[in-house]
Amino acid sequence: MMNPAEQTQSERRIEGGAFHPDLLNGRASGEVLIGSDAVQFRSDKGNCDLPLAGLKIELGGASDRLIFFSHPAHPQVTIHTPDLSCLNHPVLANNPAFAAQRKKLRATRRRGWLLLLGFTGVVIAGLLGLFLARGSLVRTAAKVVPVDWEIKTGDALLEQVIAGKRIIKDPAIEAQLKLITDPLVASLKDNRYPFKFHVVEDPMLNAFALPGGNLVIHSGLLLAADSPEEVAGVLGHEIAHVTQRHSVRSVISSAGLFLVVQTLLGDVTSIVAVLANNSAFLLDRKFSRDFEREADEQGWEYLLAANIKPEGMITFFQKMHEEEQRLRKKVEETTSVDTEGAMFKALSTHPATDERMKRLQAKWDKLEQKTGYRTFDLNYAMFKDSLRSKLHSTEKETDRKDK
Repeated sequence: MMNPAEQTQSERRIEGGAFHPDLLNGRASGEVLIGSDAVQFRSDKGNCDLPLAGLKIELGGASDRLIFFSHPAHPQVTIHTPDLSCLNHPVLANNPAFAAQRKKLRATRRRGWLLLLGFTGVVIAGLLGLFLARGSLVRTAAKVVPVDWEIKTGDALLEQVIAGKRIIKDPAIEAQLKLITDPLVASLKDNRYPFKFHVVEDPMLNAFALPGGNLVIHSGLLLAADSPEEVAGVLGHEIAHVTQRHSVRSVISSAGLFLVVQTLLGDVTSIVAVLANNSAFLLDRKFSRDFEREADEQGWEYLLAANIKPEGMITFFQKMHEEEQRLRKKVEETTSVDTEGAMFKALSTHPATDERMKRLQAKWDKLEQKTGYRTFDLNYAMFKDSLRSKLHSTEKETDRKDK
C-alpha cells in the first residue's frame, strides 16, 4: 500500500509533450502521467501511451534539460518532460528494472553540471585575467591609435584651452625657455611628437600636456621655480604624459574591456570614434595615480638622459605641495570659495602627494651620481624678471610665503 506522499506523487500531473504521427503536426503539448503499467500522454490534440515494460529513459534537449521516454516496440512515439523530478516518481523509483537507467541518468546529469561549472570557472578566470591585465591591454590598444590623430586632436584642444588666456609671445623669453626644453626633447628616443611649449599668463603653479605634444606652462609656475632644473623636472613629467599616451589610455580604459579587446583584434575605427566623441574628456587632464607615478618615473629617466639634475623634480613638487596646503587652508577659512576652489581644482590635476615625493627622494638617495650634471647657460633670476615685465596682471611674482 502506498503511503500518502507516494499517493500524492503518483497522482501528480506532469507538464510535457509528445511526438507521434497521429498528433496534429506530429507533436503536441500536454500532460504526462506515470501509471503503474505505462507512461501516458494526454492532450486535447491526442493521446499516446508507452508501456513500462521495456521502457527506455534518456536525457536530451539543450543542456540535457529534458527527460525522454521511448520504447523499441513503439518507435514512432516519444514522450518528454522538462520536470526532472519525475525520476523520483514511486513507480520509477521502486521498480528495479529502472534502477540502472536512473543511475546512469543521474551520473550524466552530474557530469553535465561539472562541465558547466568547469566552463563557468574558465570564463570567470578568463575575465579575471583580462581585468588584471587591463593596464597592459590598454597600453597595447593605445599603440594602434595613429599619432597623427593625437597631434591633430591636441592642436584642436589647445585652441580651447588657451581661449581667453594671454599667451606670452616674446622671442627673448622663448629663446631662454628653449635652453631648458631643447636638451630634454633632444634626449628623447621617442621622436614621434613635435613638442611645442606655450607660456600662458596664469598665476597658478601648473603645467599640463595635451595629446600630440602641446605643453602649456603657467607663468605662475615659472615664477615660483628657483632654477632651470626645477622647470625641467616639471616638463620631464609632462613630456612623459605625452610619450606614454596617458590621455588616450585614459579614454580607452574608461571605454571598457570589450572595446579594448575589439581594438586588439584590429578594429581601429571604433576606438578612434570613441576618442573623437570623448575629446572633452581629454581636457579634464586628471590622470590616475598609476599614470602620475608612471610620468614621474619616466620623466626622471628623461632628466637623466639629458644629464639634468633630477633633484629639481623633487624640490618643485615640494613647492607645489606647500602651495596646495596654503590654498586648502585659505579655502577652509573663506566663505566664498568659487575663486579659490577653482585654483585648488587646478592644483589637484597634479597632486604633489607625500607618497610621490618620498618615492622620488628615495630614487635620488640611491642615485650614485650627485654632481656633474648639465649647467644651463641661463641666469634664471633675470629670466623671471623678463617674464614678469611681460605680464599684464598683478601677478608680478606673488610672495606666497607672506600670504
